[in-house]
Amino acid sequence: MDRRQFLQTTAAAAVVAAGPVAGAPLAHGATPAVTLVVQTDLPAAALLARGVGEALARAGLAARPAGADGRALAQVQRIAELLDRARGTRLVGVMDDASAVVFQAVAATRGAACLAHRQHRIAGASAASFLIQPEETRP
Repeated sequence: MDRRQFLQTTAAAAVVAAGPVAGAPLAHGATPAVTLVVQTDLPAAALLARGVGEALARAGLAARPAGADGRALAQVQRIAELLDRARGTRLVGVMDDASAVVFQAVAATRGAACLAHRQHRIAGASAASFLIQPEETRP
């Protein structure tokens, strides 16, 4: 990946991670923590997640890392466990496109809302980043 593509990808990740929605106060007025779920067996996701984590830190948001490989992200039970770990936080996911679709569908069945979704192309690999607001953090 060239420098320009890296900067564009990181900038897109920053929009998802540190946009006004990610840092908006929760219903009870507290600044939210953010759970960062990364697909561990996708190098493009790791690269993108690093940019997201840095953007969150610059925005003054605490990031709780959580990782899973592609197989785990295809299992509804494993996704449910990740969503349970993220309870009370907003969730930023960085993973392949197919895993992102499944993850967002499982989250939606639990009352969560997908607030932002971006597609990325890094060195020929496709990845997605998204911001989910669980039901219990909505105003």
